[in-house]
Parts: sequence; C-alpha cells; structure tokens
Amino acid sequence: MFLLLSQIALAETDTIGGEDTYNDNSNMMKLVEISVEESAAITGLSFAVYTEDSRADVTLVAYHWVGDHLELVGSAEATIAEGDGIRWAESGDVSWLLEAGEDYAIGAFVGEDWYYFYDDNRPGEPWFGEVTGSFQVESEVRDVIEIDQREDHFYYMMVESIAADADGDGFASGEVGGTDCDDTDADIGEATTEIPYDGID
Repeated sequence: MFLLLSQIALAETDTIGGEDTYNDNSNMMKLVEISVEESAAITGLSFAVYTEDSRADVTLVAYHWVGDHLELVGSAEATIAEGDGIRWAESGDVSWLLEAGEDYAIGAFVGEDWYYFYDDNRPGEPWFGEVTGSFQVESEVRDVIEIDQREDHFYYMMVESIAADADGDGFASGEVGGTDCDDTDADIGEATTEIPYDGID
C-alpha cells in the first residue's frame, strides 16, 4: 500500500493537443501516437468533447503498436460532466502500462452526436515520450485494429501518469502490470542475477 500511495503522489498530468478547432466527424476512434522513452502507467485519461445531447457515448482507450496493427492495452467508458462548451470525457482510475522503447496510441472512440477538439500545430509532449502523429480509425473499440487514415490533428486530451520503472532497472513495477517485484531497489528483480542466501531477496 505504501508503494501505491507514493506513486499516486508523484502522478503528473500532461496536455496533448488543444481546442483550436472542433469537428463532428464522429462514430470513430481518434488516436494520438506516442513513442515511449520512459516506462509509464497511465492512471487517468480525459478527452475534450462537446455535445448538446447528454448521452454518454465516449470510450477512452490505449493501444500498443505490434507489427502493422494495434492491440488493446485498456479501455474505459467515459464519465462526462454536465455543462456548456468543452466537456471532459474522463476514464476514472485506470492502470495502463506503456513500456519504454515501444510505440502506443491513446485517445477515444467518439460516438454519434459528439464533437471533438484538436490543434494541428501543438502536439504537446507527455513527460514519458514523444508525440509522433495521429490517426482516425473507423471502428468501435476492438482488441485488434488496423489503421484507416493518418492525420495531423492532435486531439485535445489530458494524460495523468506515473513512472513505472522507479528503480531504473529496465523492468516495470508489478504494481502497474510489469514484472519487477521490487521497484524500489535495482538490485532486486529480473535485471539481476540471483545469489543464494545473500539476504537481498
């Protein structure tokens, strides 16, 4: 429990895209591609939308590039606050692991009657990697998807995340779905050779 509370205290929130333009091209996924440089776990994702209808039909997603397709890391049906103008479709608490050296795509499936916001000139950069592009997928959320169309729209979203490899040994913490049993000590885990009876693990 102490480790989990320590991670939550260190959570960072980054903004991607902006509200420069909006569009109603709905019933599809809008994704931003990220090349991950430091392992991180997304703990919350918010996507900017607008509608005059109160029906909530937005799903937040994270996908992993595997070869020439995307595989689902996690998804969450959005909770959307009432109000006028921009409204945030929020994932609530999640734990989606993004590992260093891999490419991912995050964003939302935007259903009928929803507008979404984007900025073509301000990609934004999360602390854990580089935004390298964006694309739309004419599909609802599936476990595996192909890419229909690349774009240059950086969809307006906020990403809350924590470091997933606190001890820097190259293995993500088991607390967020990785394989490191003790992410506070680089001498304990898969990166080290087991020495019997050394009192370390």
